[in-house]
Amino acid sequence: MRFSRVLLAILIATSLASISTHVNAQTVLARVLDGEDSRPVFGALTYLVDSEGTVLKNALTDQLGRALFVGLEAGAFRVRVEMIGKATVETDLFQVAAGATATQDVRLESSAIVLEGLQVEAEGGRCRVRPSQGLGVADLWDEARKALSAAAFTDREAIYLYRTTSYTRELALDAKTIQREEERTGTKLFDSKPAEDLIENGFVQKDGDGELYFAPDADVLLSDPFLDSHCFRFSVGRGEAEGLIGLGFEPASGRNRTVDISGTLWLDGQTFELRWLQYNYENLDPDINSSEVGGRVDSSGFRTALGLFPNGGSRCRASEFLMMLPVERECVSSLTGAQAVA
Repeated sequence: MRFSRVLLAILIATSLASISTHVNAQTVLARVLDGEDSRPVFGALTYLVDSEGTVLKNALTDQLGRALFVGLEAGAFRVRVEMIGKATVETDLFQVAAGATATQDVRLESSAIVLEGLQVEAEGGRCRVRPSQGLGVADLWDEARKALSAAAFTDREAIYLYRTTSYTRELALDAKTIQREEERTGTKLFDSKPAEDLIENGFVQKDGDGELYFAPDADVLLSDPFLDSHCFRFSVGRGEAEGLIGLGFEPASGRNRTVDISGTLWLDGQTFELRWLQYNYENLDPDINSSEVGGRVDSSGFRTALGLFPNGGSRCRASEFLMMLPVERECVSSLTGAQAVA
């Protein structure tokens, strides 16, 4: 009986301690509003930053423009908010006392990119690794980065659920004619390899008697290894991309020992929303035409990660594109991929 009373006392004490900890936990509520009409901003990427500038947590704002950060220690914080087409805002340092909830209202104003300056930079023709602030191409990268950061966040947090179709196709040498196809349904998308692996070993890697062709996901495009090994320039939209502004990228000088990628991130010329990514493989085997092997991701594909479809083939929202090419270059090749269908 004594043991039971002691055990009960311990359980009650533990429960009270848990409740006390929960009650005393600090909370920060960020409310993000449009600077012009004060409407809530939905889908803004919101960061909670400590006094040293370290990002502690991040979240996307809900339909009421709110982002809630809970379970914090008492201390000093800032809130930073990013949104495509809006200037990034960071609040002043504010204190959160023990057991308190702090509310921060943030207003986002439209950002302006001088397109004439971008045109001048494009005519200069220089491709820049990590373009410095003050250059139009740096501003353009910042808009693309916001979209990619949101995509990477939703992927890590599994915010969206998808029904997928994976497939294996046998293709003729033209990489367009499907000779045989198998499909399977499921819920799992492929994951791209880490950026360090792709930069070191290439975007095409051997696998048994074939090769795997990897697509970059948002994390790869945002990574230091990728940004340190690729240069960026402004591209003028023509044809299908008429009216869009492009941020082109390519391997930096000297990167010709492994298979790499070049391409363009196409953004809306007015809102700077990311429309699609198009890219090709560089430094491929001479037997393969680089212009015929590449990919594209439309804006909807950035909600999960990035994927591609073969030029001339069917579109595919996948976070990894796998194409098996037999080493002997026989008459057929095998293509494996996945597509989010819902």
